[in-house]
Amino acid sequence: AGSRDPHASGAPAACPFSTHQKDGGERNCGPLPFGGANKGGTATMAEKFYITTPIYYPSDKLHIGHTYCTVATDTMARYKRMCGYDVLFLTGTDEHGLKIEQKAKAAGITPQQFVDNVVCGKGGIKDLWKLMNISNDRFIRTTDDYHVKSIQKIFEKMHDNGDIYKGAYKGKYCVPCESFWTDSQL
Repeated sequence: AGSRDPHASGAPAACPFSTHQKDGGERNCGPLPFGGANKGGTATMAEKFYITTPIYYPSDKLHIGHTYCTVATDTMARYKRMCGYDVLFLTGTDEHGLKIEQKAKAAGITPQQFVDNVVCGKGGIKDLWKLMNISNDRFIRTTDDYHVKSIQKIFEKMHDNGDIYKGAYKGKYCVPCESFWTDSQL
């Protein structure tokens, strides 16, 4: 962003990967399915691009699948930054669930202490992302005070609107999957 392509008509170069075709046309980063590029396929500094990993469950140390997904997301975030986009790259952890509660109880600690160890402890998720030079802009934890307050406000509004009500739910719950399953899904 800001550098000029000497072969173009005074327009800023779209991206460091821009190349000129034999026919005089230009190939650049181009638009991606997520949108955010103008008709010419180039990003301007004002265009925003948001990308996130899944919000991981810190019920144990991460495995190669978590790392693969995070590296792929990081690669796209870096690419879009090089193309001039204003990128917000989010990752984080969803620190709730029966599996976390059970593992914390087995370890003799609170669920919060358990997830703190997995996320922030030596060799934890944040250490791994730092070691791998992951370029995330934000790391959300669903136990962060601001997140808890925001969700409480959303649930209160939904309750006041009648969208949440007391009732009974029956189903088959799978702790490892953290999902309810119907008979037709089994």
